[in-house]
Parts: sequence; structure tokens; C-alpha cells
Amino acid sequence: MREKEIETYRAVIAFRLKVVEFFARHGLRLTVEAFGVSKSTIYRWRKRLQQVQRLHPLLAAFITVKAQAIRFTVPAPLH
Repeated sequence: MREKEIETYRAVIAFRLKVVEFFARHGLRLTVEAFGVSKSTIYRWRKRLQQVQRLHPLLAAFITVKAQAIRFTVPAPLH
């Protein structure tokens, strides 16, 4: 992947994590209003995040969601 594609991918992931965390703190109605994302999309993103956390605990450790900052780090491939 090119660097620009990686940055775009990270931005998308960061947005989705932000939406899911906001949903966990504030509920569905406020999340839909704040981000303009549909209910089904929010639930789908939350389900995918839960699956990643359950199936890939090491990868999930690299996803850090905080109240003000979201950081996503891609681990280096193992050779």
C-alpha cells in the first residue's frame, strides 16, 4: 500500500472507532445526530470491533480508544 492509502485507511478506522466509542457513552440517538451515521452502520461497526477484539487479542491491543484521542498502529509484519 502507498503511504497515502495507509493514511486514508487510518483516518477511516479512527472515525469508526470514534463513532463506536461515542455510541457506548452517549447512546444511539445522539450518535446518529452527531455523526450522521445510520443505526445499522453503527451496530455493524461495533460488531466488527468486538470480533477483532475477541478473535485477535494481540491486534486489538494496538487499537487504543481514548476520550479525546484515537490512535491506530499497524504492527510490523513478522518475518
